[in-house]
Parts: sequence; C-alpha cells; structure tokens
Amino acid sequence: MIVLNALLATGLVFQTLLETAIIEIDKKDFISPLVPSNFDGTRLVFISDTHMSPFLTNKKFFERLAKKISFLQPDLLLLGGDYIQSEVLPRKKADYLTEQMRLLSNIRAPLGKYAVLGNHDHKSLGASQTRTILKMHQIKCLDNHAVWIWKGLQRIRLGGVGDTWNEKPDLTPMKQKPDHRTLAILLSHQPQLVDSLPAHIKIDLMLTGHTHGGQIFPLPKHLPFNIGDLIAKRRVRGWQQVNQTTLLISQGIGTEMPYLRFFNQPQIHLITLRRS
Repeated sequence: MIVLNALLATGLVFQTLLETAIIEIDKKDFISPLVPSNFDGTRLVFISDTHMSPFLTNKKFFERLAKKISFLQPDLLLLGGDYIQSEVLPRKKADYLTEQMRLLSNIRAPLGKYAVLGNHDHKSLGASQTRTILKMHQIKCLDNHAVWIWKGLQRIRLGGVGDTWNEKPDLTPMKQKPDHRTLAILLSHQPQLVDSLPAHIKIDLMLTGHTHGGQIFPLPKHLPFNIGDLIAKRRVRGWQQVNQTTLLISQGIGTEMPYLRFFNQPQIHLITLRRS
C-alpha cells in the first residue's frame, strides 16, 4: 500500500508538472456579419497571465512560447495582463518584464501588438513602469483606450479597459455610431466585467484571463478552485455567450500559488475572424 501510494503521488506530481509545461493551442473561428470583408481570415493571437518567473515560466519557457506564437502567423498579437510572478525579487521585476516583452516584440504581427494590465502588474512594478516597458517594445497599452485597426479602407474597433480591481473601467472609447458600427473587440483582464457592460456600448468579442481556468482543476467546469473565481460569478474558463457578447476566459500561461496545474493546460488562443 505504501508503495502504491508513493507511485500515485509521484504520478500526480508528474502530471501537474507536465500540465504546466505543455501549451495548448486553442483554435476558434469567430464568425459574424460585422467582420469587414478585408478582415475575413485575419488571425488574432491572444495570451494572458504569463507570470514570468525564475521557475517553470522562465526565459527558456518564453523562448519556446514566442516560437509557438510566431508559427501561428498572427496578424494581431493581444496580451491580457499579469506579466510577472508575484514572488520575483523586486530588483529583478523590471528585467523579467523587459526580457518577456523583448521576446514578444520580435514576433511579426502586421496589424500591431496590444495589451492591457492585470492586477499583478499594479502591485509588482506598478502601472506606470509596466506601461513604459510595453511602450519601449512597441506594444500599445489599451487600458481605457481604443484604436481603429485598418485593412485598406475598412476597419474594426479594438479597445481595452484597466484592471477592475485597481482602476475604474471606462468603455466610452468603444462607443460607435449605430449606423456606422463595425466589429468591436475588447481586452479585459477580469472576465466578470462582461456582466456590467452598458447596453449602449456593443462589444462583440471580449478576451479575458485572470482566473487561470481554476489552475488546479479536478472538478467539473463550473466548480472553480478558489473563492476569487466564485466572486467572478463562476466565469472561470472557456468560451461563453453572454447576451450579445462572445466571451473568452483564457486558462492563461503561467501560475500563481500553488505553482502547479491539473487538468488545465496553459493556452495560446488563435482566433480567426470570419465574415458570415
């Protein structure tokens, strides 16, 4: 019995380490009549909660991650916040973020690279320094801002909101005239914002993270691991339809305490826009 228990424990440890290291590519077509014809086939890559650290999500891990993303040939690269592990030494945090953004900035994405901040970015380096490092690497921070993404004479709206634990989200930049409306994509670190979207601002696709999909997840999909996910109205992971908005809650890339995953792999999301 002792030997059996030891083998079982070893197997579980191996499984959790394996889950943390093997990155899943989640592929989805987003189909809508609001996708302009010039954007039909446009490839979005979204990652969130990278939590770079000296441990499992270290430089070698990120070199491999960057190669995987490059192989997907994104037109747009989108980042969902929480870039550094909390336990990284304070004097090392800027170095870790700089190295991570250097690797991501080398990925070719013809339509641009955009990001929002997460709750850990506010409490580790702070919002101002994090945004400065993003800007140094030509990654535009969209906290409470929006931009037009153009292909020829056609465009889509891409925006983001500040982390809802640290800033008041402002969706005003996402407002469009009803008779000139096009596809609207929103980046938000926190998924629960979907439940309070104002009716007069239309969001078609909302990309989020924060929950790590529960991280250690031997339970059914809607029974989250920690109380924070319960507060988030059980918006834990995967694709959901919430009124008119298609919501993605990424399982993320990195981990927080405990630094393991179970039935819950890190994810890169490849979203292809399709005109219906």
